[in-house]
Amino acid sequence: MTPGNRQPKWDIYEAVILLEGYLETLQGEEPKVQIIKRISTELRRMAANRGLDIDDIYRNENGISFQMQSMDSAYQGKKIYVPATRLFEKVVFLYRNDTERYLKLLQEAKSMVAAKKNNKDAFMVWVASVLPAKRCKWIEKNILRVEQFAIATKMISGSIFDITDISKLEVIYKSAGKNKVFQIKNRKLIKNINDDFNVYMRYCLQLPIQTEKKEEASVSTESYNLVADASAEMKEVLNVVDFERIESMAFTKPRSITFFGKELSIPSTWKDVYVSIVAVLYKYYPDVFSSLSSFPGSTRLEFGKASDLGHMTSPREIDEELCIETNFSATDFIKRIKELLFICGVAHDSLTIVYERRIGTTASNSTSSFSSTACEAEFYAYLQNTVKLADRTCSSYVSSIRSAERYATNKGYESCSLFSENKETTIVTATELYSDSDFIRYNEQQHNRFSAAINKLLEFIGAEIPKKAIASLGNSGNKQTSATAEIFGRIVTVLKKHYEYGFKYDSIRELMRFRQFAEAMEISLPEDDELLKAAILSSGTVIDDKVYCKNDDMPQELQCIVDDVFSSGAAVIYYDSLFVNKQEWMNSYVITSPEMLKEYLQKNIAGCSFAKKFMIKGNRLPEKEAVTDEIKRVWGNNQSVSVYSLHDRLPYIPLNNIWRVISGNDLFVLVSEGEYLFIDRFCISEDEAEDILDFVDNACEENGFASLSDVPLGSIEEENYEFSQLTIYNAIYKKVLSGKYHLNGKILTKEKSELDAVTLLKKYIKDRDECTFDEVADKVIELTGSTNRQYAFQALYDDMVRVDRNRFVANRLVNFPVDEIDAVLSGFITDNFRAIRDVTTFAMFPICGQNWNHYLLESYCYKYSKKYSLHVIHFNDKNAGIIAEKYFNKKYNEMLAIAIARTDVELVPEVIGQYLFNTGYMAKSKYAKLGEIAQRASELRKER
Repeated sequence: MTPGNRQPKWDIYEAVILLEGYLETLQGEEPKVQIIKRISTELRRMAANRGLDIDDIYRNENGISFQMQSMDSAYQGKKIYVPATRLFEKVVFLYRNDTERYLKLLQEAKSMVAAKKNNKDAFMVWVASVLPAKRCKWIEKNILRVEQFAIATKMISGSIFDITDISKLEVIYKSAGKNKVFQIKNRKLIKNINDDFNVYMRYCLQLPIQTEKKEEASVSTESYNLVADASAEMKEVLNVVDFERIESMAFTKPRSITFFGKELSIPSTWKDVYVSIVAVLYKYYPDVFSSLSSFPGSTRLEFGKASDLGHMTSPREIDEELCIETNFSATDFIKRIKELLFICGVAHDSLTIVYERRIGTTASNSTSSFSSTACEAEFYAYLQNTVKLADRTCSSYVSSIRSAERYATNKGYESCSLFSENKETTIVTATELYSDSDFIRYNEQQHNRFSAAINKLLEFIGAEIPKKAIASLGNSGNKQTSATAEIFGRIVTVLKKHYEYGFKYDSIRELMRFRQFAEAMEISLPEDDELLKAAILSSGTVIDDKVYCKNDDMPQELQCIVDDVFSSGAAVIYYDSLFVNKQEWMNSYVITSPEMLKEYLQKNIAGCSFAKKFMIKGNRLPEKEAVTDEIKRVWGNNQSVSVYSLHDRLPYIPLNNIWRVISGNDLFVLVSEGEYLFIDRFCISEDEAEDILDFVDNACEENGFASLSDVPLGSIEEENYEFSQLTIYNAIYKKVLSGKYHLNGKILTKEKSELDAVTLLKKYIKDRDECTFDEVADKVIELTGSTNRQYAFQALYDDMVRVDRNRFVANRLVNFPVDEIDAVLSGFITDNFRAIRDVTTFAMFPICGQNWNHYLLESYCYKYSKKYSLHVIHFNDKNAGIIAEKYFNKKYNEMLAIAIARTDVELVPEVIGQYLFNTGYMAKSKYAKLGEIAQRASELRKER
């Protein structure tokens, strides 16, 4: 959850589920309360399935009820009770105008809600089928011991059973093995723990490949460092091939192959893996291989008969009808296996290849592959954490660097490494690339993606761009031959027809499909894959990992849209707001997200500064300053304006951003919910301001403090008659006193001080033998100008002892025999806690100098008892609250939920509120969090 329990923004999937529920309420076939409850359950489950850490407040029934009113406004087209959000208006628009897309979103949302498979239960079933019953008895508890260790060391954040990646489990296993505390703590069980955890890893080995979300119990970077130590020895970590994200397979060795649950022969090399998989695919799909000679884009013969052996570099015979080329790198083998699975129509998760990756290298003065990988990882982290680029953009930059290195190698450069531990090597390679006219042309064809990545790498290592490189980039020609233009025209034709939503240029599969589309359209393309890819990149606009068809009109229209916004006087545009406000135009050019819009803006709009979430006309400004200027610009002549009205006047700034900036700003004063006073519109004369300063200065000199409520108002109230006294006092502080005096509550001091109303009240009651609550409450009004019972209670409970409803006495007038009293209380306080009024008699309590009653008991538990503590929502006169054992350490709401769960009370907020009031747990039957308490009580009942 976000700090301060602020709820995360709703997304479109949550919104379609809410709209579906709203439409059901209109039909009236099910009670609205039940629909709200179901929506809350579904959205909380969706969040859990996404790996979010949610609390009791997240999308609870109260929140859903509030948002349902906002959806009502969106559906009715006007404000009913709660204003409609832009998102809800968009979803209603889709429901009415684009049913197909709405239903698709709803289907996707429902799939997100569907409960995930319980891997732990599946594992226990599997264990029961392969191990004796004796071995099964403690296996779960032993694995959970490792889970507790992993959570405590922050290697994971959730259940160990959510992790099925062997490499991650290996890291956890080895870390536990190295941890002396874990080994000593579990010394009697360590062999069983190791054996049982190995059983779980064996189970995960036979599972289909699963792509786990990073959020779900991911192993932290620090955890990996425990394995990859600085020693010269090679260390091995198990991995499973991920066909969706093929990585470099250098320094790896295959361990096992499982196809449709059946383990194939144990391989010793990647060539063995390739041969085994081709053999089994050939057995089941012979027709595929009968017409296959090579992969698209390859000029080599890769599949043939025995008679073709002489045409291959490293042939292997499958049978008399099929022999295959095997002269490839480990990475190329994996890519070819992926393509064969695609051609044969076999799902990736049907094939599991487990391999070892060696971490660490022997000491060497030369730049190794491992050090190159380390440099790559550091550069990626710099782009992600310092430059704040999106993950896909970071990956694109790294990929471009690697492509440039391959270009340098193929050209026979003396220095071919950009990812190098040696700074000079990187600079020499970059300089040579920038001096190569062929590379410059190739770079321009690809929209300068290589130079952008290399320049960012040079920035990362603290090197300047070579001067000759700048000259080369500036002087390179940009002409295209008519033949090239013709090729581009053909490619654009294919892109327009089949790739409206972008072409993924790094996918071999997509390149194959592109050729198939072109062939069906009778369009000829370059035979070489790299040339075709370069031509496609030059024919469109590259955004992240996709190429979109260029449209000559789009940049001009986008410029007009931005100019129109700026011509209205606005200087700030948030990408989200522009995307929503111009949705129809965005759809016409297939701009599918604010992130994509941002890319187009950065590529096409000049004279602006671009931040992560917004753009500013002219020079860069901090967000708070920029939005404040916009608020001031549209404020008008009124003293106060609502945030919603400001949002109407600032359609390109999200409502939440206006809320955030205005609520923490000294230029604005809260008047009422959503309504703020602009301090420049506050009416106060110079003489009145001077009188206030003189008064506060004199009071501070005399008493050490002044009360804000005592400052002379003169005619200020009359001049600002619309506002409450509280607003006026706050405005006075911000306009006249802020910067000169420090405010703590209502107390003003010259220096920053802990002095507040409660502190002053404690000074007032100090050394008094007896005091009434009414006296101290009157003193609160004198100090602050308003009633605040809790200030009075806090001071009295802290520094005196309560002996009845209205009377408090000095601590020295009471003598509590603590051990005896705690022993008596233990007879009343069962099951960790009880309501104060559950102590029904004081006959057994020892003499203490005052007559025993519930008020005296409250004071005793509040600050004297060794074993028990007092818990209240607010101090009160009704002895409403809880006495709990100190070690129990539960929050008040959790204890209320436990108390309800122990009963058969109906879990309806009104019912449980009345029950908690009647039994003394609460001083009132109304409480804002009763819905959450009811939900938690329901969960606890199920656990019983």
